[in-house]
Amino acid sequence: EEIGKTAAIATKKKKENMSIDGVHAGKQCQENQIVSIKRGESTSGNEAPNTRPIRQYFCPRTNQPFASAPEVQDHSGCEDVENWLHDMSESLINDFDDVSDKEKKFMNLWNRFIKCHHVIADKNIPRKVETFILMNRDKLKGADLRMNLLLHLSNLWDFGLISSNRISAFMAIYDD
Repeated sequence: EEIGKTAAIATKKKKENMSIDGVHAGKQCQENQIVSIKRGESTSGNEAPNTRPIRQYFCPRTNQPFASAPEVQDHSGCEDVENWLHDMSESLINDFDDVSDKEKKFMNLWNRFIKCHHVIADKNIPRKVETFILMNRDKLKGADLRMNLLLHLSNLWDFGLISSNRISAFMAIYDD
């Protein structure tokens, strides 16, 4: 019971120190003054305004830290993804009975690409789609997968990952 009283007093003093002494969010203010801090604004006064936070990114397979931001790194191939994983994924997709052969081919191409070129955030999707089209244009055209690509792009649009202008631009890249 004595320990509970001490913890309650410490919590009360902590709350009082935060609200009564006039310090809110790292800025000095008077009793009835409202302080607002905008995104990117420094609260300590030591940082430059509107600076991006420094973040550490990690490889999804090995959990090792990246030397630089992942979008800057070269994802030239699939050396880090085992072939057995591709084979297993493709065999599972090929087991579908209610999906056409063209849809299976497109899904296999897209899955193989996306496993090799990791997407960290939704904002990277348009750039990855463009890279996918440029890298696999001949395979897509050879298998006559234009409509499957268009359907995939419209699904990405439905989920808010790309804009309708991007769909037109991607189809123009495909058609060139």
